[in-house]
Amino acid sequence: MLNKLDIIDLKNNIKDKLALPLLNKESHKKMMPDTVEHYIQKLKHNSLPIESSVLIILCEYESRVSVVLTKRAIDNRSKHSGQISFPGGKKEVIDRDNAQTALREAKEEINVNIEQVELLGQLSELYIPVSNFVVYPFVCYYKGNPLFEGDQEEVAEIIFGELEPLLNESNVKYSEMHLDNIDFRIPYYDVSGHVVWGATAMILSEFIDVVNSDNRIGEKGAKI
Repeated sequence: MLNKLDIIDLKNNIKDKLALPLLNKESHKKMMPDTVEHYIQKLKHNSLPIESSVLIILCEYESRVSVVLTKRAIDNRSKHSGQISFPGGKKEVIDRDNAQTALREAKEEINVNIEQVELLGQLSELYIPVSNFVVYPFVCYYKGNPLFEGDQEEVAEIIFGELEPLLNESNVKYSEMHLDNIDFRIPYYDVSGHVVWGATAMILSEFIDVVNSDNRIGEKGAKI
């Protein structure tokens, strides 16, 4: 279990790593279903991708360093209804940038106190063909007591996933899915008994790789 000093050191370490060039897309591929590229070829959109952002909140919950996730409320109109995700959503005209989108959505969805948020950096953007969204993930440290409260229309449950177990590769599990006559072998994370897969798992994978990385590659290819 990390003490308070360890948590601050971890936060600063992640911030330093995120200031370096981002990891490549290999982090995303690790949590991508094995036959998904064939399926994606069937999905064609006539419009530009919709910009959205999510917030990966690192906080102390019950004396443990945790990552905040949400279980989406059931909505038959949404392709992602009932799934596990990070707080976030679509960019609005009132947002000055993608980071502002992530902060606004986190406040609306789980009542995050923005004054307690310290942004640490940004992960690689991720395109989601099913919904034609491009997601910009931001990582933050929550300095206050995480007394979050989910919006009843959007959030069914707030999940605090302990970080330490997630850093172990053995936490990655696999499930089978059959969709449109295609069999998928889907990797997922077990987070407090919840199945985290798809785009959320791909984003979480890069975050885990950043935390676990002892060395990062600089712009000229030299290890730092």
